[in-house]
Amino acid sequence: MKFVLKDEVSGKVGEINYRYMVNSVQVQAMLYDPRMVRRFTQWVLQQGAKKGTPNARVYVKIKFSYNGRPQEYFVDPERDLARVPYSPFEKFDLMVPVK
Repeated sequence: MKFVLKDEVSGKVGEINYRYMVNSVQVQAMLYDPRMVRRFTQWVLQQGAKKGTPNARVYVKIKFSYNGRPQEYFVDPERDLARVPYSPFEKFDLMVPVK
């Protein structure tokens, strides 16, 4: 799992060391629940805004291997997760379909 923060103004890109921000149970939950991934990206975006990076974009790369198949992305790695709308009453189209 890899989280990347990109500042739209300066163009700087950096990897987020999430292991200092969440515990092992939360990491496991993020590996199975895309809502947890989105919630964490929202928190990262809020922290970035507090530190002077209000226009940041957050991307995540999570790969899984289902039933011995080759690894595939769990979440779309090209999608800015900080801007994904969420409603518990609508379809959450964050996940990449399994091939």
